Amino acid sequence: MKARLQKLSGATAFSLALTSLGISAQAQAPALYSTVNGKVWIESDYLPSNGVQDGTENNLSGILVRLITTSVPNRIVAVGMTDASGNYTLNNYEGAGSYTVQFYYPNEAFVGVAQTSATLAGSQSHVTRSGANTRATVNITAPAQVSTINMALLRNENYMVRCGMYSGATTWSQDVSVEKFNFTSFGFDADVSLWSATNSYHSDIVVTENSNAPTTLNARIGIQSTVMYPEMSPETEMYSQAASTIITAAFNGNETRHFYNLNNSAIYHQSNYSMNYSPANTGSGILNIPVVVEGQTTFTGATNFQVDLPTVASVGTCLIYQSATPLPVTLMSLSAVVENGQPKLFWQTAAEKNSKGFEIEHSKDGKSWSNIGFVASKGEKGNAVKELSYEFYHKGAKNGRHYYRLRQVDFDGIATLSRTVSALLQSGANGVQVYPTVVEPGNTTINLSGLSGNSEISVFDLSGVRVAYFSSVNDTEVINMSAVPAGVYQILIRDFGTKTMSSEKVIKK
Repeated sequence: MKARLQKLSGATAFSLALTSLGISAQAQAPALYSTVNGKVWIESDYLPSNGVQDGTENNLSGILVRLITTSVPNRIVAVGMTDASGNYTLNNYEGAGSYTVQFYYPNEAFVGVAQTSATLAGSQSHVTRSGANTRATVNITAPAQVSTINMALLRNENYMVRCGMYSGATTWSQDVSVEKFNFTSFGFDADVSLWSATNSYHSDIVVTENSNAPTTLNARIGIQSTVMYPEMSPETEMYSQAASTIITAAFNGNETRHFYNLNNSAIYHQSNYSMNYSPANTGSGILNIPVVVEGQTTFTGATNFQVDLPTVASVGTCLIYQSATPLPVTLMSLSAVVENGQPKLFWQTAAEKNSKGFEIEHSKDGKSWSNIGFVASKGEKGNAVKELSYEFYHKGAKNGRHYYRLRQVDFDGIATLSRTVSALLQSGANGVQVYPTVVEPGNTTINLSGLSGNSEISVFDLSGVRVAYFSSVNDTEVINMSAVPAGVYQILIRDFGTKTMSSEKVIKK
């Protein structure tokens, strides 16, 4: 059993200071010399890894990336973090030279990385992994050079990872939203632990000294991030990270100096503090993790300095689910609703292995079953680690209660039955009203009415990605569609007051 974190006054604290070397004041801001960018994704399970991202392979956000000089002493000259699309950018103000691009993520949740094109033709993954180090070397030879370094990860089949991130100018206080993984409904246990990272960028640190006497600046400048995990028992757990740079410089007693393009970063390694006793960490939906980030300056010795510290900071955090046995084809949700006068089944999977597809079984009494259709797996050759969404309409169904279940069938003939769901088909039944179903240019809202005051509303795109989610205690709601591109979307309303589910297809032009 791995050691647990030490408890301090009801909270768990962690601090890591990272010092960059060779920091000096400059007369003017240096120009951007080159950039390194790339993407991080998870390769499909149980298939020969090709190092190329396809539609079933999930992006990974919140992953820390550093650009480090290969010359000794090694210096971190740029930091970045992958966004919701798995993309990152490193800005190099240093100049030409040989650099290491190093990635930091929950190592134990992945068995390795895809081979590079040197050994796997056509691969678009560029890194190698040795022990805890996942990196690639990039040689920058000319101004404006753009280098691409991608990382394709190979998942450990005993793990599922869910990540999120937020970035903004400090000081900021935000919820980092992480989509949960529903392990408890599939008959196996999993420990839930956490991993997080933080980074900051200071474009122009202005230090003013006006004591009229020569003195030396000794300061630690950076950020402090505090991550609150609210869904732990018996109390909230708090984790603090300090990422800072030491600046030492002589001042003549009355001058202002600029320190340009400084960066800081820190990694909070997987805590192994088991959170599986909190049911809020599993199931469908989002876990909102409160995070506070603020700039910090600590002086040693003289304190007659004034510091202007512009800061943009990012925090990434991951929930890591670990099972003693490999995770099977995982059905995240299965629902039956009535849409446009027809029963409709809607289900989602979190991972699929060797899945041929789903037979749809129907019953009028919940006892005698018949096969009424088949939906093929959307995974590449039946395999996927990305969440996939499916639907099936029961055409020609008559009024009354209808029972449904899925028979998931593998290519080797093994079948697994899902739980049973039902839908009541009634002529003229009142329910939730969604309008308009076509969002014209210039309009950004969709109205919901007929809610009970205890509902959950989700919006999915055609690929099954959830683009919006919120809970409601009102009988009417408004969905703001301004942040999503034009396209076709599915609105799913789970009403706990009436114990019904309904869905509506809408189009944003």
